[in-house]
Amino acid sequence: RFTHAALVEGGAGIDFSRMRILKKRGLQRVAYLCGEYSGCRKRTRAALRRWRRAKVEAKLFVMPRVGHNYPDKFDGLGADVFRWLFEKPTPSP
Repeated sequence: RFTHAALVEGGAGIDFSRMRILKKRGLQRVAYLCGEYSGCRKRTRAALRRWRRAKVEAKLFVMPRVGHNYPDKFDGLGADVFRWLFEKPTPSP
């Protein structure tokens, strides 16, 4: 069972029913990493709304100055992603 997930340049097509199943199996947070110049960000915004409806925290991180690949200087962004993924969850209303 996974409680956290990081999806790089993909995963925006996960449907709501699958999201609810993953939530029931313990998924708490999902991070999306998209290149600044790819089409990933636009597709991911709808997925973020579905994750939130499924009561899973979700956030988009943008990899600057790249398309469908990793930036040369990924360490700082990678640290931000993991810090967010594993920080104490925000209480649900």
